Amino acid sequence: MKLALVINDLSGGGAEKAVVLLSGYAAAQGVETRIYTLQSSKDSYELDPRIERVTLASSGTSRGVGRILSLPLQAADLARELRKWKPDVCVSVLPRSNIAHVMTRWFGNRQPVLITEQVSSRDAYPSESLKDRLMRSLIARFYPQADQVFPSSEGVKEGLTRFGVDRDQMQVVYNPVSLSEIDQAASAAPPDANTGSIPTIITVGRLAYQKDHHTLLRAFALARSRLDARLVLVGQGPLRDELTALARELGISDRVIFAGWQQNPFAWMANADLFVLSSRFEGFGNVIIEAMACGLPVVSTDCPSGPGEILAGGDAGILVPVGDAQALADAMCAVLGDSKLRAQLADKSRRRAPEFDISVIGRQYLGHCEAWSSKSAH
Repeated sequence: MKLALVINDLSGGGAEKAVVLLSGYAAAQGVETRIYTLQSSKDSYELDPRIERVTLASSGTSRGVGRILSLPLQAADLARELRKWKPDVCVSVLPRSNIAHVMTRWFGNRQPVLITEQVSSRDAYPSESLKDRLMRSLIARFYPQADQVFPSSEGVKEGLTRFGVDRDQMQVVYNPVSLSEIDQAASAAPPDANTGSIPTIITVGRLAYQKDHHTLLRAFALARSRLDARLVLVGQGPLRDELTALARELGISDRVIFAGWQQNPFAWMANADLFVLSSRFEGFGNVIIEAMACGLPVVSTDCPSGPGEILAGGDAGILVPVGDAQALADAMCAVLGDSKLRAQLADKSRRRAPEFDISVIGRQYLGHCEAWSSKSAH
């Protein structure tokens, strides 16, 4: 079987990492695999040497507002590439790539069009700006025309029904992680800033609106009256200065470490005591599984969508309401103040994480691809 994967680029992100893992798994199973990207980028992940990566010739148009306006041009470009290489099946990831993939039908592509959705479109494009309204319109127009849609969670699936995608057209497939890669990376020497005698709470994610670090900092400030701990924020983003100022205002600067972007966040996770996610919304929440794979107990907001599914409705971790600093503080204190509870949650993390390993998720994806390849052959 020949498998084509289409994505915007391979810069850092959960969707990009999922494509890299899936392509590597497919290649290891003897599947000839190629990745097409809409635009050039500095890649954040190393590809399996058996994978060919092709950037579309129209990538230069994928800048600013041109990223949306040039989609028909990129669709024509992608259709030409697919006709030349003749893959048995093609899977696209992320909205722009998905829309361009469906648009290839305009330019003669007759192969099955399989698309994935990583985040609720209404959460990703919530405003009344021209860009967000246009993207919502395009998703509603083109997603229902795909042969099959793979949402990354039941919550994302539910959101897509509001864009006209039929439930029977969708099959949830969770995002993969590589437990072997995480284990190896987590065994690295711990960062100096993440060692010491007091408990460490860690979060990993971009310092941006979606992750709601403001609520996390306020929760940590509330918890400090009951808990001697440090908080480590791994990640970079546009709100760093604002969050640093908030930590000062709350009087917790001496216990908060802004670690920035880290090449190996797993070494930080492996030497922490609790992982916390304070997001307003997620498509899935890969970082929760990564923390679980490092043996960390998890506290997360029950945001749409993904964390509640990963944590089995609260059985494999603690879920709190979005934006509730007091509830988040209480959960952090409960876990770090009770060694038995902490050990129980850590054990549940280790047991749950393997269900999302690439060996499991990759098999599911290839099963769907083989079924569509066989169907199109007849």
